[in-house]
Amino acid sequence: MTKLKLILSISLIIGVAIPTLHVYAASSTTGTAIIFDSLSKSDAIVYSIENAVTPDSGKELVGWLVSDDAKTNKSTGAMTISDTGAIAHTFDQSSTGYSGDNLLDSFASIVITQETIGSNPTAPSSSIVHSYSVPSGSISHIRKLTTDFTSITSELNIAITEASKASSSSSLAAGNQVLEKVVNAIEGPNGSNYGDLDKNGTTESVGDGTGLLVHLAAATSANAISGAGGNATVDTHGKLVDTNTGNANSLLVQARDEAIALSSETNSTIFNLNIARIAVLLQNARDGIDADASGTIESTTGEGAVRQAYVETQKMATFNITGDAAPVTPVVETPSVGDSLVPVSIKLVLVFAALLLVMGTGSLLARKLI
Repeated sequence: MTKLKLILSISLIIGVAIPTLHVYAASSTTGTAIIFDSLSKSDAIVYSIENAVTPDSGKELVGWLVSDDAKTNKSTGAMTISDTGAIAHTFDQSSTGYSGDNLLDSFASIVITQETIGSNPTAPSSSIVHSYSVPSGSISHIRKLTTDFTSITSELNIAITEASKASSSSSLAAGNQVLEKVVNAIEGPNGSNYGDLDKNGTTESVGDGTGLLVHLAAATSANAISGAGGNATVDTHGKLVDTNTGNANSLLVQARDEAIALSSETNSTIFNLNIARIAVLLQNARDGIDADASGTIESTTGEGAVRQAYVETQKMATFNITGDAAPVTPVVETPSVGDSLVPVSIKLVLVFAALLLVMGTGSLLARKLI
């Protein structure tokens, strides 16, 4: 037998005899945790994670929200990892520990820890797998923006309710009185179009008396972005906030201008045909427009408005989950039936036989070389 044949034979035997080991390389964990509205404002959070870290034996991953001063922790529950290493976990009104509190107002950081399965701890362990904090220079501005957009939505609701009354007005005079209130609610007392639109000697308005355009002008992401220190998440969603408020501003200006033009209409039929459009424009400024008929109102020019600006503000406070997942412990493939010691014993015998063969072959080769 030639040296080549001997070597190939040895390799074949060793390949059969030695158990197969599967070692999974560490993969990069990526994901987010985003606070959203469920039953009340910012009262829920959803985790979406890929390539999650595999917890140690007897352990499970638990998410925690951490207060600004790091003195208060809120468990968002144990998370289930799918066979593909993904986590899709939601903490909301159906979850243990849900209180309906505004999570964005109370917490600025997140940690994911390993905890003993079923222990339901009241505080996170020191075994931290992931952690993330919203930039400290941004969080107060983000919180203020969510409050601003909540107030703007309420003001829009008042204006929409008022505009809807015009279509059922008993006369042009009554209809114009409604238009005056809507225009003034949009413009605000310092606006050039604010005043006695229907010329009845009394200036009337609805809402808080500030003006929707004034509120929108103040609801900018500039301070949150400047305080973020270059954080890409704050910057990206902050710019989308401003895109949406720009759309809402344009719709409000259009509603104001059309209301002013309609107030000079003397034909009641034409007036009634056009008055409903004012309410629609106000609704669009609140809810946005699915301009491309995609089924989703996106944060793009011509689509998103105040509701979308509010959601993008919440997303400015996205908790980014990153890091290298721990490698999976190598496992020996063995049959799933019978005594588990039998296949192991057989493989040990084969390995030992292969070693003897290698030693014997080495001796023969050595003799031939002498």
